Amino acid sequence: TFNDAANDVDVESVAPCTLFSNDRGRGSGNAQWFDAANVDEGYHSTNLGAMNDNTESVYVAPGYKCTVWADNFEGKSLTLYPGWHLWHELNHEGMVNKISSVRAEDAPSGYEELAENALALAWESYQGHSGGMQVYDSEGESLGVADAGGINKISSVWVKEGYRLRLWDGSGRTGDSVTLFGGYTNLAYWTFNNGADDVDVERVAPCTLFRDDRGRGAGNAQWFDATEVGRYYTRDALLGLDNRV
Repeated sequence: TFNDAANDVDVESVAPCTLFSNDRGRGSGNAQWFDAANVDEGYHSTNLGAMNDNTESVYVAPGYKCTVWADNFEGKSLTLYPGWHLWHELNHEGMVNKISSVRAEDAPSGYEELAENALALAWESYQGHSGGMQVYDSEGESLGVADAGGINKISSVWVKEGYRLRLWDGSGRTGDSVTLFGGYTNLAYWTFNNGADDVDVERVAPCTLFRDDRGRGAGNAQWFDATEVGRYYTRDALLGLDNRV
């Protein structure tokens, strides 16, 4: 969004948690947002003003978690960890334009609060609010998807910095694939939503070349890891990716 469309720019320090009246923080006309700027302070409907029952997306900054309620600190609630939590996720939980209160808290271990020592997490229903969660706490291939609802059910993933997670749409690491790196990704806005049959977790290489855009691959996806720092790789080393990146 907004490619070649900017006429003015702001730069600000990020708040622990920000509510937006539009999906993905976009806004047409007079866009609205609310910063939960103070950790451990509860902001209720009066504080939110025009943002009361007017939230379509939420951003949580690294090092924090954010709890939102449909009523003033009562009723249905969601606790969100770092990253963008977008319309599809809030809508799935019946929280689009329903948030009336919010509190940000310190969470230095981030998503590892949900599963200690996790290298990656995968959810059936976004950040696991109402569906299964698969924990990947070791590297490996064909690690399975059963705890995230099974085949073709993964809708979002989190990957620890320094690792990558590869989803395949066929069993035994076959078919199309997509490679995801550090952070939280809502697959409804990326690719491969509800499309994973198999999963790999690996350490990242210093640099990886992909045959397809965004780390996707149709059929026999191709990639090349430049694993040795300081080495120059010639075309013969690129294993079929010479002039194909």
